[in-house]
Amino acid sequence: MAPRKEKDAKERLRDRIDEFNIKFEGPVAQKYWPEQYRHHFATIRKIWATRYEEYTQRRDKDPQTINQQTTRVRDLRNKASSLRKNLSINEATWREVEKLVFKRYDEEVIW
Repeated sequence: MAPRKEKDAKERLRDRIDEFNIKFEGPVAQKYWPEQYRHHFATIRKIWATRYEEYTQRRDKDPQTINQQTTRVRDLRNKASSLRKNLSINEATWREVEKLVFKRYDEEVIW
């Protein structure tokens, strides 16, 4: 008789989901949204449904914000490209990219 094969991570996760009777039912219907958060949920759903082509055609975007986003993307792309080409890099060098990525999360956002 062949030895028992060890379960992989997905199989173990599936077993735990069954064990604890966890259900993933997908997005909550609008009629079940809490009233105090309805506006937030609607905004998030609208963002989720927006296609790139539609977004680029919008005229209600602030030009300064567009310039800031473009600059951030360019800086991140340039930094990642230069790090990828450099063969003598280490983890500390790569951590410089974290500053560019996580800087956005330190800023205040108006909801």
